Amino acid sequence: MTLRLEELFEQFQGAYEAAQSHREQSQTKEPKRESEEHDDLFRQVLSEVPVAMAVVQWSDLRYIFANSAYEAIGGSGRGSLCEQTVVERFPELVGLYVEVLSELGQTGEAVLTGELPLAEAGQETSYWDWVHVPLHGADGLPQAILIVGIDATAKVQTRLHMEQTIEKLREVNDQLVTEVQEANEAANRERSRAQHAEQATIRFESIAERLRGIVDNLPRA
Repeated sequence: MTLRLEELFEQFQGAYEAAQSHREQSQTKEPKRESEEHDDLFRQVLSEVPVAMAVVQWSDLRYIFANSAYEAIGGSGRGSLCEQTVVERFPELVGLYVEVLSELGQTGEAVLTGELPLAEAGQETSYWDWVHVPLHGADGLPQAILIVGIDATAKVQTRLHMEQTIEKLREVNDQLVTEVQEANEAANRERSRAQHAEQATIRFESIAERLRGIVDNLPRA
């Protein structure tokens, strides 16, 4: 991705403010034509960025625009974006947007949330990093929210695979440690038995030597 997100946000905010200002200042144009120019500007910006992007209204989170990459998130089973709100399209993200709206309202700055799962029927769960940026009108008040979705599935799967591999290595290591301990205990038992056998042999030889001495000292007939 050649364009940094910070630059993208700045460009988008600038385009949004320009469109809002143009809407307010263009008093001689027909309302329909002005609205069409405003829509065309957003469609152009959204369609050309290399990541999934959408814009929703600040008041009710209803979609204003979205590019094709965003519409593809979660699969086709979620229906059309037309007349939908974000929480209607992604009901599993209701909790996220409660927090996002609260934080956006308090700080007025971008809110980043990482690696949230999205389930799709018949397919593996995907994971997404979300960035929400407040878009202000010419009056300085928030009027919309720019949503950027970055597919983090490969990153999460790689990390999960590494964690599973580490866990398997830990299990193998624990098993090896147990086997080594058992082998050492068996070797110690074997050495102990060998020592006992050696000591018994020494005692037997000592007794046998004494018996020979006694026999040798017996009177001869």
